[in-house]
Amino acid sequence: MEKSLLLRLTGDMPIFKIIDFLVENKGMDFTKLDMAKGAGIARASLFNYWPELEQRLLVKITRQFGKTKLYT
Repeated sequence: MEKSLLLRLTGDMPIFKIIDFLVENKGMDFTKLDMAKGAGIARASLFNYWPELEQRLLVKITRQFGKTKLYT
């Protein structure tokens, strides 16, 4: 699988993999676990970068089912 332009420019840091996944899937919503799997990173890595993603308004809640939240 060929790397996206974003990852070729920024490198393989987990935060850039998350952003790349969200850009590639714009308009769709995902659980945090789905984002980690889609980005090819560990769930722990996603949780390490999650506060920064929220602070910079790069993710937002789209739907909620009980305790499960979906983000875009």
